[in-house]
Amino acid sequence: MNENKENMTAVTDGTADKPISPRNDIVARILCVIGAILLWFYAVSSQTIIEDRRFVSIPVELIGADTLEEEYGMTVISGYDYSVDLTLSGTRSELSKIGAEDLSAYVDLSQISAAGEYSLDVRTSAPSGISLKELSSNYVNVYVDKRTQKNVEIRVNPVYIIESDYSLGTPDTNVEIVTISGPADVLDSITHAQVTVDVGKLTKSVTTSGSVVLYADSTPVTNPYVKVSESDVTVSIPVYTEKEVPLSIGFKYGYFNEKNTHITIDPASVRIKGDPSELEKITSIELLTLDEKKITGTTSMSTAVVELPDTVENLSRADSAVITVSLLNTATRVINIDNITVKNPNGLEYTMAAEDINITLRGSSGSLSLVTESNIGLEADLSYYSEGTGRVSIPIKVVLPSSLQPNVYELGEYTIEFDIK
Repeated sequence: MNENKENMTAVTDGTADKPISPRNDIVARILCVIGAILLWFYAVSSQTIIEDRRFVSIPVELIGADTLEEEYGMTVISGYDYSVDLTLSGTRSELSKIGAEDLSAYVDLSQISAAGEYSLDVRTSAPSGISLKELSSNYVNVYVDKRTQKNVEIRVNPVYIIESDYSLGTPDTNVEIVTISGPADVLDSITHAQVTVDVGKLTKSVTTSGSVVLYADSTPVTNPYVKVSESDVTVSIPVYTEKEVPLSIGFKYGYFNEKNTHITIDPASVRIKGDPSELEKITSIELLTLDEKKITGTTSMSTAVVELPDTVENLSRADSAVITVSLLNTATRVINIDNITVKNPNGLEYTMAAEDINITLRGSSGSLSLVTESNIGLEADLSYYSEGTGRVSIPIKVVLPSSLQPNVYELGEYTIEFDIK
């Protein structure tokens, strides 16, 4: 049986770790004791040993500024931008928990009731268990004065790039003046409000917005106790260009062309100035629409230059133009027509004062020779009249063959008297 034990022991010893030597075990135990001692010393020092820590640039708050303004109508002119450095004392563990946001420094304005300069003690607060060891400044000089208000103009300072084909107009704002309120001494120095807008390269008018900044001549005024009625305004910056555009006339029927009419306009064009996007739409300026049927020969007429859009200026200062119409290569012919068609959808009883009418036609000689009494007609329309209307003058429509239009057309307007029973 002992042999079996020895065999089993031999098998087991072949797979197990080697036993730790007594010497190594003693070293490990000593290291553990040393580590525990060091940890104990660190814990004790963190909880008991007092250290100092410095915090810089802690803003000094003004307590009671709102009350000072509401009750006495005064505000702080100087002393609102102070900061102090704090040196705190406490245990390492407590100090490690503190950040600048956990600290405060302030002065109390509650004892002030008149304008003047005051030296006020700086007070501090810190978390429990922490004490103030040192303060970089123990007091703050505060100057207070009456709050007043006044109006100042807004000036625009555009920052831009513009090519020679364009020009910049006067920038405009939706608000011309702003009301500012604050300490009287500060307001006396403020000359205007300014809005600076960077609009880049300008090729057309733009509208943008900008922040209002107060200025004392060329120096910005940054006083938190000065209030402005408008913090942002809308700025419109007009951009102009110039363009020469021809004057023209329109035609009511389209009978005139280069072969039968010569038309001159004096002046032939005008120079205009305006927003580039507006001028792009204007290719010509039409003075009037000409009724060709009323032109019986060479005619001159003076007409006003049509009113331009509000944003477009006439640089030529021409407020009228003379139009001359000369008829070319045409003749007239008078023809008597008795072929009158009456449209009578209401079935009215009527009589015509005349059974025929003389019509004057204009056109080329060749075209006029093709007109006969059988291929020209007249139309009268009674659709708009009712029974018992009596005598009325009805316009007559001249109907020409489509093959002759628009080379032949009637001159003037024609009517026939109708008695409607």
